[in-house]
Order: sequence, then C-alpha cells, then structure tokens
Amino acid sequence: MADCDLEKSNYNVVKTIKGETLVFNTLSSSFVCLDTDVWNQLPQGDDATISQLIRMGILVKSHDEEYLKYKYYCGSKMFDHRALSLTIAPTMMCNFDCPYCFEGKHKNLPPMTDEVIDHLVQFIDVNKAKEIGINWFGGEPLLAFPVILKICEALEARQIKYTSSMVTNGSLLRHEVVEAIAPLHLRRLQISLDGVGEEHDRRRSFKDGRPSFQVIMDHLDDFLQHTDAKVVLQVSVDHTNPNAFGHVHDYVEKRYADFLSAGRLCLTSNNIQNRTGFEGHDACFSDEQIFRNNVYQIENNKYPELLPGLPGLSLPCMHRSVGNYAIDSEGYVYKCLEYLGCPEKSVGNLSEGKIAFSKLASATFVEDPFEDSVCRTCAVFPICGGGCPIDRVKKREGRIKSCCSYYKDYLADLLPLFYTHYYKDK
Repeated sequence: MADCDLEKSNYNVVKTIKGETLVFNTLSSSFVCLDTDVWNQLPQGDDATISQLIRMGILVKSHDEEYLKYKYYCGSKMFDHRALSLTIAPTMMCNFDCPYCFEGKHKNLPPMTDEVIDHLVQFIDVNKAKEIGINWFGGEPLLAFPVILKICEALEARQIKYTSSMVTNGSLLRHEVVEAIAPLHLRRLQISLDGVGEEHDRRRSFKDGRPSFQVIMDHLDDFLQHTDAKVVLQVSVDHTNPNAFGHVHDYVEKRYADFLSAGRLCLTSNNIQNRTGFEGHDACFSDEQIFRNNVYQIENNKYPELLPGLPGLSLPCMHRSVGNYAIDSEGYVYKCLEYLGCPEKSVGNLSEGKIAFSKLASATFVEDPFEDSVCRTCAVFPICGGGCPIDRVKKREGRIKSCCSYYKDYLADLLPLFYTHYYKDK
C-alpha cells in the first residue's frame, strides 16, 4: 500500500540497532519495534502495518494537524477554570539553611498577618465553586502553623471545601502539631531527606548546627501513627551524597515496612541540577550524568522507585495555567515557585485587591513555544512542552545557552533499554 498523503510524524523519536528500528511517538505515547527495511520504506507498506501505524500516530496525514492537536491539549489545560490550585507560603522563613535551596536570600519574610489572611480567604471564597487544592509551602510552613490554622478555620467558617498537601522539612512536626492537623484536610505530606544520620545532617541541619535526622524520624513515627495522610520522602541527591537514596531506602524498608506495603509511605528521588546558580552548584548533576544513572537503574533494577519510564505528555505548568498561583506571606501572587519572595516578579497583591491581567497574559504566553518553529517540529516537543518558561526567557536574554529538555539528547539512546527491559517479552 502506498499513500502519498501520509508522512512520518514529526514527534517520532527513533533508534536503529542491528536491523531493528525502535520508534516512540511522544504525542501518542505509542512505542513500536519495526524491521528497519519496513521503517525505511514508509509511508509505503502493507495495509495492516500502515493502518496500525496511523492509529499509533507514527504516520500522519498532516504535520500541522498533529501540532494543532498538541496545542489543543495544552490550551484546554491552560484555560481550565474548574479548579483553583494554590501554593501558599505562610512564611518564607526557615529553620534550616540547605546549600541548594533556590529561595536563598528570600527566606526572611515573616509569618502572614491577619490582614493578609483575610484577603487570602476572600480570594479563595470568590472561587469556592471550584475544586480547591492548597499546598502549604515555604520557607518552612510549620514555622507559621498558627497562621495555617487561622486560614483553615476561616475557610471552614465560610463552608469552603478544599484538600491540602504540605512540603516540610519535618523538624517541627511535633505531637501537638499532629494532634491539631485535622482542619488542614491533609492528603499528602512531603518530607525532604538527604541521606541517613550524619549523611543527612551534613546538608540539612538546623541553622544553629544541630542535627535534624533523628528528630525528623521521631516526628515521622508519630505522624504515621496518628494520621492517615500519605507521606512522600523525597531524597535530594548530588555529587556530595550520590548513594543517599539507597541508604534511605534500606533504612525505611526496615523501619517502616508495614507503611511501605500499605502505600502510606513512599520514596522519591530528586537529582539536584543547577537551576538558580546557587553557591555550591558545582556538585549538581549534569544531563549526561542523569542519563548514565538512568541507564544504570534500568540495567540493574535495584530500586523500583528510581526506574525511569517512557515520558508522558507535557502539559502547562503553573506559569501558564489559569487558576494556579503561588502566594507569599505578604500577599504577593506569583506564577512560579521560583519567584516566591520576589515582589518585583509578582502579578499582583491580594491586600491591594488586584491581579494584573496584563501580567497574567504575559506569564501565560511569554516565549510561547507554539510560536517557535524549532520547538514545533522537535521530536520531543510534546513531552517537553518547550521547556520551562523562565528558562526560555533566560535563553532569550543570553543568560543560558539552552532551555531544551534532557530528552532531546538522550531519549533515543534510552529506547533500546526501555524495549529490552519493559516491552520485549510482553
């Protein structure tokens, strides 16, 4: 069968090895292994093969059509008004001084005042018909736990339904906090660890130098026993603690086996990269080092939590999505967590009762990748989304060389591993 109207998709990532060609379509998430001769002859071929490849999105009738399909997916997400998602920093202060913290000098804003709380609650009340999710952030949010309780009590008084999550260092999760935490409607708690014992304490101690690991573990014991919220332990790793995840995994597997098996507790890993030029960024992982680590994890399969998988569709982040905001303790409203505590980067202030429409529009469409001819035809565009909007601005201003995804250089080389270890025998 020959169809002159068919073309190979722009969004095919392709790897050929020993007469076989692996094709992963980043828009449809289809993954197939073809005889290389068959691949080279496309779009000519037998009817069954052509029909299957059309259904998989690997062959298309129009490159414009597939581009517009992805643009529609993103537009639907960008302008979905059904939900309100707020990341609230009740304070920007922190009792730790982690070397890789992107907030750096901005970790000094005091707890939210009653006036700001009132304006925040009014803002949420206007949106109470929507599905509301709150993420308590900081700084260290539990330094302002009374503020969090005031906000929750005010929302309860107005019969506003919501759920929440929290990112915390875990050091202040004392029993009296756990006993009082019910009004938060907490579904998920994330605690950062950098290893076990001294390995963690070297990087995540209290500001006065006191160790924090055992304090965090004692608090975690209490939290797991007295709540039903899911706990995620995120292990931050760079060149100074390359084996930290394995150490935490083995420790947690012994201490919390029942909670792990029940799904109440899980582990994730954060490979620290240089996003903000913080002091000590030389210890960060490069894309190539992350690639080599992913190869190692797939080949050895020691820790299932670290196994990379084929990437899914990239949809707009907070920066480009309506109804998704970060709010600091002074009531400034932002479109990215990296801007928290930097009023000059805000889109408005709740205490002033306004959010600038022009700034929202700019945040949504700044350096629009759909207007970038290179991005539009890039094979990894649907799983990259054009990259971080902030990085796109930095690239335009000449502050960084590239804002391209890790996948652009390394996904094709991962395909044989994915196929051999996950797909070949299925």
